[in-house]
Amino acid sequence: MLPSRIRPPRGSTESAKPAPMAVKTFNAPTAGVVSNTTLATGKSALVLENFWPTPQGIEPRGGYAYVARAGTDPVVTLFEHKASATYFAASATGIYPFNASTSGGASLDPSVTGLTNGNWSTYEVQNSGGNFLLCVNGADNLRRFDGSVWLTITGTGTGAITGVNTNTLNFVWGHRNRVFFIQNNSTSAWYLATNAVGGAATELPLAGVFRRGGSLMMGGTWSSDSGAGLDDRCFFVTDAGEVAIFTGANPGDVNNWSLVGVYDVGIPLGRKSMVYIGGDVLFGTRRGIIPLSAVVQKDPVELAASAVTAPIQPDWNATVERVAGGWRVGKWSTIGMVFAMPLGASTLAPEIYAANAESGAWCTITGWDATDIQQLGDRLYFGTDAGRICRAWVGGIDRDMPYLCRARLAFDHLSEPSAWKSASVMQAVWKVRGKIDYSMGLARDYGNQWGAPPSVASIGDPNAGMSDWDVAIWDVAPWASDPGSYGIVSGWRSVTGMGFAFAPTVQLLCNSSAKVSCQLQRIDVGFVSGGAVT
Repeated sequence: MLPSRIRPPRGSTESAKPAPMAVKTFNAPTAGVVSNTTLATGKSALVLENFWPTPQGIEPRGGYAYVARAGTDPVVTLFEHKASATYFAASATGIYPFNASTSGGASLDPSVTGLTNGNWSTYEVQNSGGNFLLCVNGADNLRRFDGSVWLTITGTGTGAITGVNTNTLNFVWGHRNRVFFIQNNSTSAWYLATNAVGGAATELPLAGVFRRGGSLMMGGTWSSDSGAGLDDRCFFVTDAGEVAIFTGANPGDVNNWSLVGVYDVGIPLGRKSMVYIGGDVLFGTRRGIIPLSAVVQKDPVELAASAVTAPIQPDWNATVERVAGGWRVGKWSTIGMVFAMPLGASTLAPEIYAANAESGAWCTITGWDATDIQQLGDRLYFGTDAGRICRAWVGGIDRDMPYLCRARLAFDHLSEPSAWKSASVMQAVWKVRGKIDYSMGLARDYGNQWGAPPSVASIGDPNAGMSDWDVAIWDVAPWASDPGSYGIVSGWRSVTGMGFAFAPTVQLLCNSSAKVSCQLQRIDVGFVSGGAVT
């Protein structure tokens, strides 16, 4: 008899085993918002709202506090007299002084009244007589401030400027120890004698220089370095988008003044759309924020690629089309910020584009109903439609209201573009001082999903995790100024997400008297891959 056949025990096959979980790490979007390329771009974000990008990670912006009130009309222009550290907020009818010590939101008394226009262009001149702030707006007579007294400058009396009506001058700057002005609706500039703040003004007609016509809008000095010197060149910009560059110091001397060239910069977005950065000049135009150094080297069709705003060009184009009016382009050197803000009527909610000048990474700031924004001293201030003057980037609350910071990172196919994936867990890794509460989620297949925002506000506590004096162990416990005193916060959380591509989202609510000190380092997503879909 044949031996019985024994069936071997049923074992598990490879196909019956559950697929192992894999983990994908998304580094913090230190490249900021990038919208000019595919939605799947590493180390970038599709949305970075109220998060500030740094080379090390992203962190919540600061809040704002009311400083004072400049009447009840909108604040149109903020400016300063550097020598006296006096700041000014101008409405359409008055100019209101304040300084770095002003706080509490009290109403200010105007130092200048009876005005008809608040769009001031200012330039501070230093000569043997003192430091003089010259202010023009194209409607009111020139105003001059010497650190204590305001003067109205006309063609007669103290400080008179002759040859041109000062209420027709709308832009002012300095070049090689001369003051230059632009006259309303013309291609004429005017200039004063060397080191003068008054006296005879001489006309510099430029009608034959520009090919497209139009009127002069603004001017300035361009240097090949970040200082002032013999290599400085004087430039003039028209509202038709041309810039003429001259070399020399005296337009009245053919041996000391000559045309370098005329270039296409793009249609400028108003008289407040220019800012100096190091040895370059940036112009806010319909094409984007364009460096003057690129204008003189590239064909106009190449300028968009050289724009500071190139990473966010689609967003820029859409906003420019929907805004009726000018823009403020400026900088805040304290943290290395370049910003651009629409000043005119818009169908959009108030939004400021802000870039880290070190890395070129862009984000957006929302929740600030600003009518102008400027660096005064080493601080950032903005004015509001109700006449409020606000100090920005202070504390962790917008006056008395919390604000939401949120980021949607770039999409990723998790190394398998054709495979269906199921994500079940994720964690965010933060460097933290204080207490934070945040929510996470997954946008799927290029969608706009966010999930619920956190229900608990994050609190800035500069002493959290610090050592107590006379209690901690000397030379072992961290000092408050020690970067190592920042703690690391992480932890896996359950999520539900199925699709081909995922973009992690994170939201954090700020509601604190102190700035919330945290920095997102990375996000990890745990997922299981299915088979390829054909």
